[in-house]
Amino acid sequence: MHIGVDLDNTILDATSTHLHYYNKASGLSFIPEDVNDFYLYRLYGWDEKELNTIYTTYRHYIHWNSTPLPSYLVSINKEHYLNRLDPWLIPDQASRDASYHSKMP
Repeated sequence: MHIGVDLDNTILDATSTHLHYYNKASGLSFIPEDVNDFYLYRLYGWDEKELNTIYTTYRHYIHWNSTPLPSYLVSINKEHYLNRLDPWLIPDQASRDASYHSKMP
């Protein structure tokens, strides 16, 4: 088993997922092309306290629903046999959410 941490969108597209949930919390509708700062909360006009409150609410969903970048998914599929339905392989947000909720106790 290899464990890795992706901190800068090397493997996962975390930006789109953060924006999805931050938009949900704020009522705004930013897209990845709007991002001009590493600190996404500044785009929303939040301070760190507001960010922490919102992130605490959505953090599990953000990390569960972040999808691999297409180039990484091709690479991992070549090197590893994926023998279970992984939420990363489900193409749309609603289906990933349904998959996640179906696994909850």
